Amino acid sequence: MGLDITVGILIQCLQDRYEDSKERFDDYQSDLARVNHTLSYEGYPEHDEPTQARGRVPWSRRMWGYGGLHYLRRIAAHLWAGNDLPSPGDDHPERDPVLADCYDLLYDGNPNDFSHLIYHSDSTGYYLPMDFKTVFFQKKDMPKFRGGMIGSAAQLLDECTRLAQVLEIPSGLEPDAHEISDAAAHQGMGDAQWQRYGIESFTCLHLLRASQISLESGCAIVFH
Repeated sequence: MGLDITVGILIQCLQDRYEDSKERFDDYQSDLARVNHTLSYEGYPEHDEPTQARGRVPWSRRMWGYGGLHYLRRIAAHLWAGNDLPSPGDDHPERDPVLADCYDLLYDGNPNDFSHLIYHSDSTGYYLPMDFKTVFFQKKDMPKFRGGMIGSAAQLLDECTRLAQVLEIPSGLEPDAHEISDAAAHQGMGDAQWQRYGIESFTCLHLLRASQISLESGCAIVFH
């Protein structure tokens, strides 16, 4: 088990032939309607999630467990703190004190250069195909939705693009390439910088691709 990311969740539900596909469609459609309450409160137009296949959607991938996000978030936290690139993440990147401090600052209302990557659930929730600087939060008096925080796919794309440059990920490397999954399986090894940071690079490339497809299709990125 682990984190899945999907772009075009309603389309995927309509295409699936599982017994609970209709129930999942209705559930996500209702949840996205609750997301729109927060968007309206923040002064943004409602998100209309597509239900017709287009371009590269639906697109869905399995991430590097639930922990892969923390490897990349740790790198982002160190860069934001003005540190040099830390060594490749070990088995517990979420315990990094710099990342912990970063969470505390974000919780206290201090946004940083990587807020949309760092301040989001690692198991559920949405990034919308919009551009807004500040992560939107569930309001206490509004209907609850998955994750409780709304990220911007445009901001996520920008943040991961900058991280890909730091990790020296080759521009033509595809997230599904054998080389990237092999590097993640051999964390800390390899000649190239992106290979040594295998899990960080794997996570970065998948989020980059999801953001690109989200913005071109108008579909939300869904963590599930």
